[in-house]
Amino acid sequence: MRIVSLVPSTTETLFALGVGPAVVGRTAFCVLPREALAVPEVGGTKTPNIARIADLQPDLILVNAEENRAEDVAALMRIATVHSFYPRTVAHAIADLVILGRVVGREAAGAALAQEAMARLAEVCAGAKPFRYAYLIWMRPWMAVADGTYVTDLMAQAGGVNVFAEAGNPYPMISLDELFARAPDVIFLSSEPYPFAARHADELARLSPDPDYWRPRIRLVDGRACGWHGVALLDGLALLASLAHQAQNV
Repeated sequence: MRIVSLVPSTTETLFALGVGPAVVGRTAFCVLPREALAVPEVGGTKTPNIARIADLQPDLILVNAEENRAEDVAALMRIATVHSFYPRTVAHAIADLVILGRVVGREAAGAALAQEAMARLAEVCAGAKPFRYAYLIWMRPWMAVADGTYVTDLMAQAGGVNVFAEAGNPYPMISLDELFARAPDVIFLSSEPYPFAARHADELARLSPDPDYWRPRIRLVDGRACGWHGVALLDGLALLASLAHQAQNV
């Protein structure tokens, strides 16, 4: 089987399933694991080189309904079988591990990853306690996640209550006045898609009504662990208990 993956989290999972040698094309953003860097690039998630992909003669192309454009997917369907993954809940992401394993002929490996994820999820749920949070993914304009996103469902497993849950848009633009008025226990700054760093946390605190109060409540968080599906879910569940504990003990 020859596989082209246009989703970074799926590419990582293919290697975890043991089919890395079958991956013949990846996006420029598919950089995990390190072995994936040896696979030829075929453009970006939203700018795939369709001709280059066709030249690779894949049997299977893996996409994501949110990351990859519908018009590109339509063109890819004329080249090979296309399978799309778009989990917006932890339960869906676990099910997708099984499905991906089956699709690439590694059903037992996919089932094993799913079982490990379910065990970690049970531990997280058992210790769940409510905490209020905002999870920011961009600045200028400031943007958060809301209901309908994988991140929100992941946080909910540990008791997380998203203060922007009912924004009416999965990725709403927000004002800082609104952010601080909603009084989350913690504000998470994701490492992706915007590369938030400590200086951004300092800046956000300075823009708050009370920097001394808010700075300890602004935390950097691993965007891969919290936002990627596939095998990254295992790291997300491992991190989640720690994030919940931090939020509850600011």
